[in-house]
Amino acid sequence: MRSQYVHVSFLHFTFTDELEELQQAAGVTDLFPCWRHVHQVVASLVKRLAEEYLTLLPEAIPFLAELLEDPNQEVEARAQELVKDLEVLAGESLDPFMKAG
Repeated sequence: MRSQYVHVSFLHFTFTDELEELQQAAGVTDLFPCWRHVHQVVASLVKRLAEEYLTLLPEAIPFLAELLEDPNQEVEARAQELVKDLEVLAGESLDPFMKAG
């Protein structure tokens, strides 16, 4: 599935030390713009794929869990919104998976 490859590649690139190194080299100190774009891309995938996104959810859990613990309150709030949307789609709470992830 092409969407799965793109999804996983995007998440892995976004949360790698490599991206952090690129940001530091560019003099970027505020990571919020990056996380905002992560949220927008994942939210767009969720909206577009709807229930099909649930097959991609296992790969997203660790990344969502990390965003929920972000020190930037706006990043955390956007992550909470996304998790709520995913819970509606899945029909169950994602809390157990977040703690296990």
